[in-house]
Amino acid sequence: MNIVMKNFFKSTVFAVVMFVAISVSAAKKVEVSVDQALGVVNISLKNVSVGEHLIIKDFSGLSLYKKTFREMTNFQKTFSLKGKDNGMYFVEVENDNQIQITPVLKNDQGVTLIEKAARFVFKPQYLREGSVLKLSLLNSNEDDVKITMFSDKGVEIISEGMIHDVVINRKYDTKNLPIGSYTLKVSQGKETFLKSFDVY
Repeated sequence: MNIVMKNFFKSTVFAVVMFVAISVSAAKKVEVSVDQALGVVNISLKNVSVGEHLIIKDFSGLSLYKKTFREMTNFQKTFSLKGKDNGMYFVEVENDNQIQITPVLKNDQGVTLIEKAARFVFKPQYLREGSVLKLSLLNSNEDDVKITMFSDKGVEIISEGMIHDVVINRKYDTKNLPIGSYTLKVSQGKETFLKSFDVY
């Protein structure tokens, strides 16, 4: 087995282990239920970490509720969708590594939890080693992924789209870039992640 295959195998195994570990941990700490008749969503969080976010969004991505936790705690929230338009709503619990998304459907019959559509989105992880910027992404849902790098003047440096790999690893050598500020944009499904960095 050559070095490239060994590195790929190690990355894949690590990514799968990380996915399973984080998924199991998150599933234990986040519980979402609904009261169909009352039109409310019940959210229960256990052992919430400092800096985690609870966000409720509508289908357009508009945040209807957001709470950032300043201490480790247990938390319960009842959110009413009465008076809201029919459509899909999303309960999101976000930390530095991933977003857990639970969809809820509101229609004329009330509110329904769409458990089968609940999913995890893992955030890109970055490592700067000298002039090299490393990007690692676990694309567990095999979403369409697009990676773009552009300068603070909006000049596009790199553009790579339609990536569907489960494990995505990239290295970008920035030593030949002009001095300035840059942004690496990762679009994964409906989520967008930005990483800013400077070249000196």
